[in-house]
Amino acid sequence: MAFAIAPGLVPPALAEPTRDDLAAAEARLAELDADFSSAVERYHRAQDRLSELDAHAEEVGERIATVEAVVASRRADVQEPAEQGPAATTEPTAQPSTEAAPAPPEPEPGQMVHAPSTGKTVSVASAGRSDYVGAARPGG
Repeated sequence: MAFAIAPGLVPPALAEPTRDDLAAAEARLAELDADFSSAVERYHRAQDRLSELDAHAEEVGERIATVEAVVASRRADVQEPAEQGPAATTEPTAQPSTEAAPAPPEPEPGQMVHAPSTGKTVSVASAGRSDYVGAARPGG
């Protein structure tokens, strides 16, 4: 069974595009081309920025390595004398006495014990001061 299609009965989908259709398609193609060009430009700018950031990250990494090396060196300098013991220090140290240290005197009322951290002898002194009249706690 064969069918013949009359020229006036051709469905619009099978018909050739009109000049308006071609103009609209060309306009849309130009729009897509402009969007693509803009996207390519943004991509290239992002690639340039990424290269800059990679270079900066490398510089920062080198600085960090330098600082870590300095810190490690200084730690070694600090730990080295401690590991060698007190004989390695340049400061004179007090020799431990073989005698028992005398017991500090007992303070009487109104006196205080003065125990300096310099290695001097512990002593008892008056707690009163002629240049000091009185004190109060803040807020009460």
